[in-house]
Amino acid sequence: MKIAILTQFLRYNYGGILQNFALQTVLRRMGHEVVTLDPRRYQYSWKQYIGRSMKRVILRILLGKHDKPILWEWHVDNYVRTLGKNTFPFINKYIKRKAYCDLSKDVRPSQYNAFIVGSDQVWRPEYNTNMGNMFLDFTEGWDIKRIAYAASFGVDQWKGNREITTVGRRMLPQFDAVSVRENSGVDICKNVFGVNAQHVLDPTLLLTKEDYISLLHLDKVPKSKGNLLVYILDYTEDKRKLIDRIAEDYHLQPFRVNSDVEDRSADLKDRIQPPVEQWLRGFMDAEYIITDSFHACVFSIIFEKPFVVYGNSSRGLARFYSLLIPLKLQQCVVQSAEDYYKFNSFSNTSKICLEKERKRSVQYLTNSI
Repeated sequence: MKIAILTQFLRYNYGGILQNFALQTVLRRMGHEVVTLDPRRYQYSWKQYIGRSMKRVILRILLGKHDKPILWEWHVDNYVRTLGKNTFPFINKYIKRKAYCDLSKDVRPSQYNAFIVGSDQVWRPEYNTNMGNMFLDFTEGWDIKRIAYAASFGVDQWKGNREITTVGRRMLPQFDAVSVRENSGVDICKNVFGVNAQHVLDPTLLLTKEDYISLLHLDKVPKSKGNLLVYILDYTEDKRKLIDRIAEDYHLQPFRVNSDVEDRSADLKDRIQPPVEQWLRGFMDAEYIITDSFHACVFSIIFEKPFVVYGNSSRGLARFYSLLIPLKLQQCVVQSAEDYYKFNSFSNTSKICLEKERKRSVQYLTNSI
């Protein structure tokens, strides 16, 4: 079967890249032909560069407008290229993509047998400029399969406006199968959109530790410079206190596997993300992990490492508990340094629970297709 995946931009977010890699890998192993529909990495064509720049020149001359640089589009694209210079090679090597500008014009019903939306926060409006696409509105009237796999709202309440809610209520009942990444998403699907959804694992968890290690050429990926992996997206003084406490309690050396990519006040050179392989190597080398990231939590589990998740309510807590409770790992979540009280280990019970959830989720995906 020919399958097209819609997900978040593939740029320099490790979790976003790896969940798409994992979903493509699982589907290929099932025997399907798979491609991810990815918005143009560089958002503008040369015609748009020239046309928009000339328009800005004219407005400056005639009206004195100086709201944006003349080469604004080039500036935006160069910014994306720079931050992702080390992550794009992984995407190009392992993920089959087809670029598009406008799905309603660039994709035809004869090209694919099925569309899969997911995973990641595809149904979180503030993270998507065109939410209609994520409800597959461009396929309305087509005779194809529509599937949502581990789609996420990010938080435990629907944040869409009336217009996009109307689109979702029209399109989601046309899906052949709807699954979400959080238990709260099941409630949102039912109460807001009137559809029944299943809770399944994030695609990254459908692969094993060995699958990810096989991506690492250890002679080319340097060993991590420490044994306490710190993957924090939003630093606070309390999080630094927790890092210091764990490092001191267990005589560990903290190290990072990410840049200051989300710190817009930092120099651009300090925001360039390390390669995906180096990020994965960090989980392999770590003896303990502290994070506030969902996918770093996921990879701590995959690599069977002790970890602490510092709960981040602004980014969404539901996704952590939806993952950790079935695996008997909810004690790994803290919301302050004072909450931390013991060494959190990945037990054999958790491993058994993970394998059970993995089989259930793969079976759901198989049956949906």
